[in-house]
Amino acid sequence: DYTFPSWPSIPPQLSLILKNVNVQIDLEDFTNEVKALVPDVKNVIRMKNKFGNNIHMIKLELVSLLARQDLIDAKKLIINYISYEVTEFLAPVTVLICSKYSGIGHFRKQCTEQNETCKTCVQTFADLKNHHCTMDPLCKHCNGNHLSNPMKCPIIKTFRAELTKKILNTNVRSSSTADNGSI
Repeated sequence: DYTFPSWPSIPPQLSLILKNVNVQIDLEDFTNEVKALVPDVKNVIRMKNKFGNNIHMIKLELVSLLARQDLIDAKKLIINYISYEVTEFLAPVTVLICSKYSGIGHFRKQCTEQNETCKTCVQTFADLKNHHCTMDPLCKHCNGNHLSNPMKCPIIKTFRAELTKKILNTNVRSSSTADNGSI
């Protein structure tokens, strides 16, 4: 038997990050302290790196936009006499990859290409349904030996990193103008 949580997931726009939280801290005690200080915190989640190891960041999922903004404005949260820096949580950027052409940054509906591209051999066809590919995978973006749409492609990784930097820079500029009171 499987059980599924009945509550809806908290969107990233209602999440925050606490920085420099000791990895040895008792997460249950920490969670209780956080929820006592900020009742609008729904979940307290220890962040992990790509190897599954705990890192020095905790994600707070809140149920109130006002509580989130109050914490961002305060810039810190003091728990058990320790001050933790509060920053916005930015969900990983999703890269759009066209299912018709394997182009980066747009959907199939926005694609201006006439023909479809095979995701394996990257040849174009008027009707891809008539093509049954037996070739080895070839990436359209980097000519590597993988399909054209995986996130391991170095070109897609670079695009994603640049997009993330652009979003971060936009976020920093908008928050600094908000701090100055000017728009």
